Amino acid sequence: MHQFKKKRTFKRRLYSKLVLIVLLTIFIFIVRGTWDIYKKSQESKRKLNLAETEFIELEEKKSSIEHRIDRLSTETGIEEEIRSKFDVVRDGEEVIVIVDAKEATATEPETPKGIKGFFTTFFSWFQ
Repeated sequence: MHQFKKKRTFKRRLYSKLVLIVLLTIFIFIVRGTWDIYKKSQESKRKLNLAETEFIELEEKKSSIEHRIDRLSTETGIEEEIRSKFDVVRDGEEVIVIVDAKEATATEPETPKGIKGFFTTFFSWFQ
């Protein structure tokens, strides 16, 4: 009988409000810590994806720069680059500049035929 009484008091203390509140508090702290770790994990995955994308872009830029360096290491590559940056020619070559008809005519501001400027009117009296 004494054993049954001990078991009953143990259960009563185990299921008391104080013990349940303490266990609930511990559970809340554990869940909160787990949630924080989950959020950090998601942020790390996002940053990893951004870093991988940036790495791929930098690799493409590197290969482009290496290609330009290879091209500029040859005589023809240097000549092409100089000709594209500066309008130069070799000895014996001639340059032909083609100008559009629109650009060839001098563009002066047109004044309406009926309206003349003050000085034009003034000087026209003396001619």
